[in-house]
Amino acid sequence: MQLDDALERWARWCHQGQIVPTQTSSQTALLMEILATGITGPGNNGGGKGPILDGIEPRIEAALMAMAASGDVGHRRALVLRTEYLVPVLESGRAQEVRAIRLGLPLTKYRKDLMNARRALASALEGPVGRRTSTNRQS
Repeated sequence: MQLDDALERWARWCHQGQIVPTQTSSQTALLMEILATGITGPGNNGGGKGPILDGIEPRIEAALMAMAASGDVGHRRALVLRTEYLVPVLESGRAQEVRAIRLGLPLTKYRKDLMNARRALASALEGPVGRRTSTNRQS
């Protein structure tokens, strides 16, 4: 699966209520929200279905949470990636510019952070979690 496809699935997963809101003031606030509501949010898991816990979507979310917890730069990059995929913009021709303005970042920094966040995410997904293989055991 391509990274773009995986991120689109993750964005739909988030919009369907599978994850907590992304608008927080700090890493501490994000951690407090997760501890208070759990990874799937306050009881809204999309039409009474259980949350998806074994697909690519929670793995992307876990990688973004780890990125955000890694420091100020990682937090900003995770926020930029979340904004790119989760914040709708009416002016599609200027979408990245509008999102950069919302975050208070120059457009060049927004684009560089997005590129670096995507690289880090691709690397995290190719790691040990992404390389799971099934083993056939004979009894």
